[in-house]
Amino acid sequence: MVLDDVQISYNSNSFIVTEYIYLGLEKQEKYYPLEKTIIHFKNNGKHDIVKEFLFEPPKFDAEIIYHMYYNCNAIVKKIEENKPLSKTEYLDVLRLPTNYLICYLHGFLDVAEHLKKAKHYIKNLEDKTTYINYKEAMRVIRKVQYN
Repeated sequence: MVLDDVQISYNSNSFIVTEYIYLGLEKQEKYYPLEKTIIHFKNNGKHDIVKEFLFEPPKFDAEIIYHMYYNCNAIVKKIEENKPLSKTEYLDVLRLPTNYLICYLHGFLDVAEHLKKAKHYIKNLEDKTTYINYKEAMRVIRKVQYN
């Protein structure tokens, strides 16, 4: 699953790029606007770039988020200790970056450090989709931190 998408619009003086992230739990995933970048062209050939942070994170049931957070932490601990993962845990690893991002958005601010602990494992998975999701989750965490 790719975490972001963009919409590009324009008028006679500007290009407007709106970035969206695809986020949610199970079948409740949808696109949320993240950031708008406006490139405004002046008559003298120069331009201004303005960024506007738009993101309003979705809210999910706190009990589900706590369960997800502790489940993700248990998986990362097994990865750190080089313990084999069950089939269910392996499938959970594939959603680890997205799940941790959702946890971050619900106030678990240490998830970036936990994700970094699993980076090597995720990077070496045969299917690179999870690693791409890892990089995207880290990028979104950084954007949210600084806005």
